[in-house]
Amino acid sequence: MPTEQTRLHQRAMPTRRILCVFILAIMLREFAEGANCASGRTIGENDPKKKDDDLDGTVGTSTLIINNDYKVDCDCGNIYEWEYYAKTNAGQVHLQVWREVSGSSNVFTLVGENIITVTAGMVNGEHIEAIPAGQRIQVQQDDYLGIYNPGNPIISNKHEGGGKDFKETESVGNIGVGNTFNWGTVTTDDDRKYAINAKVNAGSGPTFTNLASASVTMVDASNIGHYLFTVSANDADGDTLTTTMTTETYFDFDTSTLTVKTNGVPAGSYTLNFQTSDPCSNSDSGTLSVTVTNSLPVIPVSNLPSRCYIHEDTTSETLQHSITVTDASPSDTVVCTETEAKFLSKLTSASVYGIYSKANPGFVYSTQKKYTIHVTCTDSSSDSDSSSLTAYILPNVPPTFTNLPNSVSTSTLTVSGTSVFQVSTSDSEGDGITFSSTCSVASCPFTLDTSTGEIQTNTNLNVLTTVGYDILVSINDGLSTVGPRSLTIFIAGINTSPVIQNLPLTFTLSVLESIGLNTAVYQVKAVDPDTATQTLTYSAVFSPLEGATILTVDSSTGLLHTSSTTRIDYEALTAKTFTATISVTDGQVTDTQSVSVAVADVNESPAFASATYYVIGNEGSAGTVLGDPGLSATDPDSGDVITFSISCQDFLIHSTSGVISFAIDYDLDIAGVASSVSCIVTVSDGDLVATSTLFITVNDVNDNTPTFRADYYTFSTTIYVSVGDVIGTVTATDGDLGIYGSMTYSIDQSSLTDTYFGVTGTGGVYITKSVASLGKGTSFTFTAVVTDYGGLNDTAWVTVVVFSTTTAPSTTTTERYLEFFEDPRNVAWVTSFGICGIGAIILIGYLIFKHGILTSFAAGVKAALTKSRPKKMTKKPKKSLRLRKKRRQIEVGGHARYHDRTKGTWL
Repeated sequence: MPTEQTRLHQRAMPTRRILCVFILAIMLREFAEGANCASGRTIGENDPKKKDDDLDGTVGTSTLIINNDYKVDCDCGNIYEWEYYAKTNAGQVHLQVWREVSGSSNVFTLVGENIITVTAGMVNGEHIEAIPAGQRIQVQQDDYLGIYNPGNPIISNKHEGGGKDFKETESVGNIGVGNTFNWGTVTTDDDRKYAINAKVNAGSGPTFTNLASASVTMVDASNIGHYLFTVSANDADGDTLTTTMTTETYFDFDTSTLTVKTNGVPAGSYTLNFQTSDPCSNSDSGTLSVTVTNSLPVIPVSNLPSRCYIHEDTTSETLQHSITVTDASPSDTVVCTETEAKFLSKLTSASVYGIYSKANPGFVYSTQKKYTIHVTCTDSSSDSDSSSLTAYILPNVPPTFTNLPNSVSTSTLTVSGTSVFQVSTSDSEGDGITFSSTCSVASCPFTLDTSTGEIQTNTNLNVLTTVGYDILVSINDGLSTVGPRSLTIFIAGINTSPVIQNLPLTFTLSVLESIGLNTAVYQVKAVDPDTATQTLTYSAVFSPLEGATILTVDSSTGLLHTSSTTRIDYEALTAKTFTATISVTDGQVTDTQSVSVAVADVNESPAFASATYYVIGNEGSAGTVLGDPGLSATDPDSGDVITFSISCQDFLIHSTSGVISFAIDYDLDIAGVASSVSCIVTVSDGDLVATSTLFITVNDVNDNTPTFRADYYTFSTTIYVSVGDVIGTVTATDGDLGIYGSMTYSIDQSSLTDTYFGVTGTGGVYITKSVASLGKGTSFTFTAVVTDYGGLNDTAWVTVVVFSTTTAPSTTTTERYLEFFEDPRNVAWVTSFGICGIGAIILIGYLIFKHGILTSFAAGVKAALTKSRPKKMTKKPKKSLRLRKKRRQIEVGGHARYHDRTKGTWL
């Protein structure tokens, strides 16, 4: 039997085991904190299905779960899977991770979220959502899980004890990753755990993708900041990586762009070391091998090979060519050498190598005409470049005069020792020049300085009598002699006479009368050795004197020319040929010569006195004179006969008087005939012509009388016609166009008792006063008058018959002679006769009825009439013959046509 102590020990064992497990769990949790997240670690509710009781919140609710079970308890990891329970609602839910901002209180940053879509088939079920690499949220120690519901809540929860463990609000909304929210403004609630957890792991480590055996080569001439290489690193989890390079003197690494740039790298080999790591301290390393080569010296092809030219008489050390050697290496120096004995190379002050010819090289063109100079430029690394310069020897170039031959003038007042001229020379090689000279006379008053080339007087010149002297000068550069060249020295003050050189002439000068004002006729030329001190003046005398009005000579130039104000008019001149005696003087002596000038006649064009003329007249038949426009034309040539012509073919012009007449029957009543015409009139002398514009205006004449289309018009109406109604139209025509073709209508009702009718401007006859009071069967006859604008007129008879019907018959207008009963005069007497006849018949009938005569006969007639006609017909009054005929004509209207006896046409 176990003792009491044993039993107590046995009863305490489960309690101790539970306590041990709890302590072990705490130890494991503490051990896990501060390390990377182990793969498969769960943050949140281990079994979300057990938390499927409730759905809290509304649309747009955000929840921050601050329960420690929902807090990340490892240093670094990635959420690769979510597990959750979806209750009741379908839609989208944002599964979030929040991180408190360092140093703040309750301000959190949304560090990541995965948006999960829950379909209707997933409702009320537990689900696992795997998160692919690149979309996984990176978590750190003390991050919290959260939920955002854009729509109705989806993740369920369960109320349990355990303290303040969540915050819920609608103020966050779809905030976006990287933004912050102050959760301290939201009340913390308790007793709720959510059906969600996140699986985390430490994630995969980063790797370099382009550093395996990577190497690059560059030259040492690369500029500072020269791009060399871009490092590429990758992390399958999509983590943000930190990449660094071990510090190197000549290389710079940009940690944001991962690019390597150089910083003046000398030639050599270098190894660059790189390391990349993710937030969970997973890392990779790699190296880049860099080979820097030396830049070679280069003689640009623009410098060598080249050529130069050297004069054979060159004696000083002279730069022949410059070499701009390039070496991109910043640490190299370059030295250039050459092998030709007569040349040397050296560095100039501008750091450019120069090839020089040595002093006194002794070039002889006839012995050697060119030299090939080989040049080698070597840098500090013993790398070199070579090329050549070809020097061509030029033979000596003789010197040249720059101001001879020449002439100068000096005064007789010049004294001995005065410089009168300096000979100027040029020598391309710069050789020294010596001078020599001879004189045109044995005893020369001038001396040449053999070293300077200056010519001076050697005596006072006032004793000289010779006007001019020639000095012949030669020059020598030591190899060549050039010359002689002449210098003429005039002695001013020794007066000589001027001489006209180009007069007299063996022919007469001819001048056309059409020549312009101030136009040259002949240039008189005179010479005088004294022109340096004297001025020549020209003048002319004309015979006859009339020549001076059209010709003159320029006093300073001797140019004989026409007057600048008076034109030559051959017909107005009395004489046609003139002698011009021209003189030239130097103020002391005068030379005179003569020349003959003849004026030649030129046919001149006639001219109109005006640019425009006008003529006005009435239209008329061919040959009728329209009018005289008063053409005025003249011809400067007195013997010329001038005639006129015109450009318009519808008109004629008298060749001498200029009177205008019609070439055709000109009728403005014909469409298209113009009343205004502009024509060109021409005056000719048989050779030359002039033109002017003639404006012709033709007046319209009222030469057509308006005519009615018929002599008689008959219109019918009723006693019920209204005032203003048109009962018919009288029409007329006028052969005139324009204003004379306009017509007005009027009517003469003086034969009527009142003015019952009016007429419109177009001939419409209308009622102006009711005709009801006149009774049925009335007719009116009056006169219609048509008048044109010019007062011509025509008349026609108008008869209006009034019927008693309620509707007026259609108007009929006939252009023919009246029938017997259409004449109102015939109607009048026939009507009177009819009335008398009807009265006699009534009287006879009354007597027969009164005395009973033919009673039986009357009864038979009555019976017959009763069977064939309505009773009312026996009571209707009889119509007159004229009205019955008119009624028949109207009723047939449109179906019957009547023959017009006057016109022989059918209407």
